[in-house]
Amino acid sequence: VKIGSWDLSTLKLEDDTKGRVIQVVGHRLLVGLNGIEWHKPSLSGFLVELERSYLSNHYHSAAHGADCSNALTLLVQSLSLKDTLEPHQHAAVVIAGLGHDVGHPGRTNPFLLSLQKHPVALLYNDERVLESFHSSFTMALLYKYNVTKVFNREQLFAVRWLVIQLILATDTKPMFEEL
Repeated sequence: VKIGSWDLSTLKLEDDTKGRVIQVVGHRLLVGLNGIEWHKPSLSGFLVELERSYLSNHYHSAAHGADCSNALTLLVQSLSLKDTLEPHQHAAVVIAGLGHDVGHPGRTNPFLLSLQKHPVALLYNDERVLESFHSSFTMALLYKYNVTKVFNREQLFAVRWLVIQLILATDTKPMFEEL
């Protein structure tokens, strides 16, 4: 398996692992970080539930989340950011990639807003509703499984901020407004 390589096929890995692509990629990328001693049962619980929470759709899938996490890790390495990021920041990048589309219904923000009463749109006040949901859900799972106990208070604030910001940045609407 070529995790940590541009040659990784997460669709093939998903087939080979019988649907455990988030668990395999997430575990390999997170446990491989120097300076963090993960509580393995907590990390495993988080990855299992994160994977199960991806809905069945063709693009916003667990394989896509694993692929993005792998790509973000490779970008960090190729841009020489690995030496400038603290281990907890690197972990936040991996986690954001894994969870950036969790629970995605396969519809766009404008579609959800057009319904005028979709629960996610109402909850997040019509602003980056899917991205807000993805980041909130990912953080809630980290807390639920107490994965965050490996970070001190300052690191936890940084991890939370970075996970949220990276996932919110996947909303393409602001990018097109700037053009």
